[in-house]
Amino acid sequence: GELEVAAPFIRRPLLAVSGTNGKTTTTTLLGELLTASGIKTLVGGNIGTPVVALLDRQEEAEILVLEVSSFQLDTTTHFHPQGAALLNITPDHLDRYPDYDAYIASKASLFQRQAAEDLQVLNADDPAVAGLNRGVSRVYYFSTTRPLSTGAWLNHDALKVRLADGREEIFPLAHIRLKERHNLENIMAALLLALDAGADPEACRRVPS
Repeated sequence: GELEVAAPFIRRPLLAVSGTNGKTTTTTLLGELLTASGIKTLVGGNIGTPVVALLDRQEEAEILVLEVSSFQLDTTTHFHPQGAALLNITPDHLDRYPDYDAYIASKASLFQRQAAEDLQVLNADDPAVAGLNRGVSRVYYFSTTRPLSTGAWLNHDALKVRLADGREEIFPLAHIRLKERHNLENIMAALLLALDAGADPEACRRVPS
């Protein structure tokens, strides 16, 4: 598959987004958060620009951001994102997989090559996703239903982010247009990946979402 062909030639830190729904929205927003922070970013993958097409341009970038589908993950063993978010998993593509557990396993392979310094971002409110913590890499959860010790959550009229180093940031809902639950989940996932990668919180607050 294309990811397997491209993986050995990726020379920049890589952030990946997967999930049954919301991949394109979250990947696009993540790219915009990083770019607004002055981080040179290339966006592609399942979102439109093939990963192999980014390889010749990666010297221009500091970070690559990729949308990744289960179909792509099924044909790779060397794909290694330094940061990866799994937004949600609902029964889908079951004409391709023998059962729902096989589909979940396909999505979980997003994290299979991660190491201690890498980052998993998981949806705490999705039982199929929340249980995929491998205990190998760093983990941030996001939730619209409850506060978390670290990660991102809906806190009354704002999204609150607390990173492992103690940094806290508030993103008021008044500045966010897409306030539906699934959109807030997408925004939190993008913020966690972006802030962990060095994005500027003030710049992130100015990005339309």
